[in-house]
Amino acid sequence: MLFQKARWIFLLEICKGLFLTLKYIFRRKVTLNYPHEK
Repeated sequence: MLFQKARWIFLLEICKGLFLTLKYIFRRKVTLNYPHEK
């Protein structure tokens, strides 16, 4: 029973991390013109 709960929590955390990663992948790049703006 405890193992199943731990596995469910672990899976939930993995999904949250993947969602956060995907959110930042498609965001506009902040440092696109970095060498030119110095």
